[in-house]
Amino acid sequence: MDAEAIEQFVLKSVVAPAPGLVADAAPEELGSIFRRLFVAVRVGGCAQDFSIVWRL
Repeated sequence: MDAEAIEQFVLKSVVAPAPGLVADAAPEELGSIFRRLFVAVRVGGCAQDFSIVWRL
């Protein structure tokens, strides 16, 4: 899996329900934002094997 594709999937997962959480964030800030929001991001062998465990 391409790391950039995973990052885009995770970003879209945040933007869809709560765009304000990342609206003004610089790219280097996304990692810390994601760590606060998610318990885990699970990646399988293909694009359909993504899942996110939210802290919220």
